[in-house]
Amino acid sequence: MVDERVPDWDCDVTPGEMRIRTISVPVDNPALARAIAAQFLTGCGPAPQEFHREPTTPAFTEQRLLHWRKITDPAAGASQPPSGVDVRALLPAGPEFDELCRRLAAAGVPYRQIRYWLETETVSTIGEHGELSTLRAVPEVSALVDPAHPRSIWTDGWSAAAARDAFEMEWDAHAQPHETDWDRVPTSEWIPADWLPYLPYP
Repeated sequence: MVDERVPDWDCDVTPGEMRIRTISVPVDNPALARAIAAQFLTGCGPAPQEFHREPTTPAFTEQRLLHWRKITDPAAGASQPPSGVDVRALLPAGPEFDELCRRLAAAGVPYRQIRYWLETETVSTIGEHGELSTLRAVPEVSALVDPAHPRSIWTDGWSAAAARDAFEMEWDAHAQPHETDWDRVPTSEWIPADWLPYLPYP
């Protein structure tokens, strides 16, 4: 039953009998659903009244032209960014990414490297023709874990805003190279053998 008013019910069950009744209510109107449940379960609910839809969260908007990438594929492309677009890249630290770093630098793309980085994602507001578009985030499976790296479904709104904020925090946190004073240790000394195939770093 989909109705904008709370209905009344009459008992149609013979004393001593029990029947199961299914009532469908609109899931996008919690106030109506609660009122129907209260009246149905208690047998005496409030008088019929008008219920309105709860306000929806407004769509999130981002006014900057940005194209931020988390990269884990050493063979990823590095093209010259369009004028006025904030382009950035986060990628792992390692000799296999030296050539990509050179290509990014030659294209004028700012980048920062993070030790043992595994995330692959694009956060962008650039439309098909370079115009300002909806903020969206497109996560992918890391090429270091799965070379096929299939693309996943993109998201927008507050989920994309969260991805943008996470990128910016990582970017700020790695403004300076992370220097350590310890030696590398083989993962086989610390990780169970069955887990080693899931780790791309030795």
